[in-house]
Amino acid sequence: MSNLKKPKKYLFYNLLINNLIASFTNNFVWFALTFWAILETRSVIVASVIAGIFAVSNMIGAVIIGGYVDNHRKKTAMVVSSIISLFAFSFGSVIYFVSIFNTKVLVTSPMLWLFVAILMIGTVAGNMRLIALSTSVSLLYNEHERDKANGLVGTVQGISFSLTSIFSGIVISFLV
Repeated sequence: MSNLKKPKKYLFYNLLINNLIASFTNNFVWFALTFWAILETRSVIVASVIAGIFAVSNMIGAVIIGGYVDNHRKKTAMVVSSIISLFAFSFGSVIYFVSIFNTKVLVTSPMLWLFVAILMIGTVAGNMRLIALSTSVSLLYNEHERDKANGLVGTVQGISFSLTSIFSGIVISFLV
């Protein structure tokens, strides 16, 4: 990474840190939602359905998100991703506190599944940041230096996922 100009190098490191925080947040919501839903409903089937919704949403979202990232500035894609996630998580919080917080959560509850769907939209939208970050590597680095930068992107993703699984479990165990 020696041929990279300092401003671009620092920009990339800032992007890595920013995406670490955003990825941690998005993954945290997904993990915490899954843990919370199992504990509240006492049903492992809920976790399976949430995982299925997540997988299908990511599959469909990848085509839409990838097209958006390809046709727009990477910074714009990251900002749009953050805004969609923020609105979805905020709306999910409203749903939780207005209609789920003081009630017994049942697997058949429409509000539970609306809550899950809204939070999954925010989580999947967060993936736009990851695609934009990976694409930024090719814009910021020469071809012979991209492997190191891509390694850093993968490292940040791994750290985010590891921290998420630990902290979401701890937080939910204290709240439930």
